[in-house]
Amino acid sequence: MCTRGWQLLGNPEESRSQTQSYEAVSYTWGKQEFIKHLICNEGSGKSRVQITENIDFMLRHLRRRQKPRNIWIDVISLNQKDETEKEQQVPLMGKIYNDAKNVVVWLNSPGLSSAGARNVFRKLEELASASEGNSNLININDDVTSLIQYLSKYRWFYRRWVLQEVVRGKMVIVQLGKDTCDWRVFSTGILAAEKLVTMSDRLHYGIFRTVRMIESQIDNWLELLWNLDHTECSNLHDMLFALYGLTDTARNLEKPQPNYRCHWQQTYETYTRYFIAQ
Repeated sequence: MCTRGWQLLGNPEESRSQTQSYEAVSYTWGKQEFIKHLICNEGSGKSRVQITENIDFMLRHLRRRQKPRNIWIDVISLNQKDETEKEQQVPLMGKIYNDAKNVVVWLNSPGLSSAGARNVFRKLEELASASEGNSNLININDDVTSLIQYLSKYRWFYRRWVLQEVVRGKMVIVQLGKDTCDWRVFSTGILAAEKLVTMSDRLHYGIFRTVRMIESQIDNWLELLWNLDHTECSNLHDMLFALYGLTDTARNLEKPQPNYRCHWQQTYETYTRYFIAQ
């Protein structure tokens, strides 16, 4: 894979002096099989970074043909094999997304068609408009369940890290293929759709819970853990660490600090003792 069309940023704190702004991407890794390669320019030489098929697929859609695009992507910008670096960066993740010019929510995955995305976004715009204008939602209730089924096939809505990535973003854009939708319109449309489906559908589709939690901007860890049991992380430590960006830095300093080098069960015990003590 060629890097023509974008620049991948490492530490945004260091990069700001070299680049005016950057975009951060919220996405899912997909299968943990690093079978693709990204060729990176490093000084006068080049290096290869192993990436998943999903990231390869995403970069090919996000790149620009005629000019560079400054992008921050966690699996590339952070050394995933360096546990010390990850421990240092986890508490900063919220700031990284907050400092980005905008956050791109990339829903696609290889093998899942984005055909019909434009119609889906148009329907969400109708729902959002009707909801904000206090119109009768029943008048546009044509096959809302199919709309939710279409979106629910994307694993992004079941990834725990995405909450802080969207909550901390200044401007968030949802992208499916080449089609985009402003997050405010998207989330308002989803929550309007929730009012039109059955109670069993509300409980079945995690998309409602994820969007609701993002919009609530709750920062109490116990409440977050209670409401996010439908979300996943590839690393069990991250079931806790993914919540750091939802609380301010001062409060995070009071908590046990991220530690990937101990067993996940020990991590859970440490945090349980902390919450009981509180």
